[in-house]
Amino acid sequence: MKPRNADITVIEMDGSCELFRMEELQNRLFGAFVAVGRSDCASLAEDIALATERALRDCDRPNLTFGRGELDAAIVRLLENAGYPQAAQVYMRRGVSSVITIDTGAKAEIALLLRKHLSCSEVRFNHIVDAVMQSMQKAEISAATPTLILEMGRHFEREYREAPLQLPLPQMPSFDRESLLPLLSAETARLVGRGILRVAGIHTLFPSLRFYCLLNDFAAEKNYLPPVTELEIIPDLRQIGRMIDEMRVVINRALDLPEPLPCLLTLPDLPEFVEHYFEQERSGIAPVAGELADVIASEIGCTLYKLSY
Repeated sequence: MKPRNADITVIEMDGSCELFRMEELQNRLFGAFVAVGRSDCASLAEDIALATERALRDCDRPNLTFGRGELDAAIVRLLENAGYPQAAQVYMRRGVSSVITIDTGAKAEIALLLRKHLSCSEVRFNHIVDAVMQSMQKAEISAATPTLILEMGRHFEREYREAPLQLPLPQMPSFDRESLLPLLSAETARLVGRGILRVAGIHTLFPSLRFYCLLNDFAAEKNYLPPVTELEIIPDLRQIGRMIDEMRVVINRALDLPEPLPCLLTLPDLPEFVEHYFEQERSGIAPVAGELADVIASEIGCTLYKLSY
């Protein structure tokens, strides 16, 4: 997997370059699910967006640059393979834009358009341009939209190079929560049993370990009295981080996979925790919340794929 902080670039239909943003893709997917009456699919939209981001980073390319058309086509195939063909149709339909047409006999204009989107050798590029023009002539198409020309260009690009981008459905490992508890230390098992520390089942589309910690419940158990100080609670937060890491190690050992699963940590009530126990105004909680989250994450023996609160 390439470095997490490496930028992923998407070449849009007009030739402009934009950074890939997982949250934007997640919102667009969720909108497609809502449009077909599946407003219960917010977590599924997040799974697909995370799986897409990971697949793009793992893709065997010299740089992390992808065309909008091939990316959307891969996501549509993934939705169809996952059993959501109606959402796939909505997703693709919302990505289509109305544009002007280009004379299919104007080789320079076609080449200029394709040059913005295709990355290949000069010889291969010229073959693609010629193949697009010949196909248009055979179909007696005298003017075509840039979208059609781009799709044809990508079609011939696939013929002359590696297979198109795929977002496969991974095999889902599984573990049983009840069998997990006896493998944990007494204190960690106790907090898991009380629901203060949680781990979600491994999702189908993005196999990962998703840990949750309810800090307000933990604070109540510790009998914190506001206002607290960082010096007072940091040792406890470090202990939480070590417990989460213990769970991570135990689960990965039980699954016995070739590589450890990526880990995500959510602290859903961290803002409220800071507001109440630190007696912070809502507008000033972000810096403190970030510091506390980092303290917990620092005790986890891997780089978190995603830390949210």
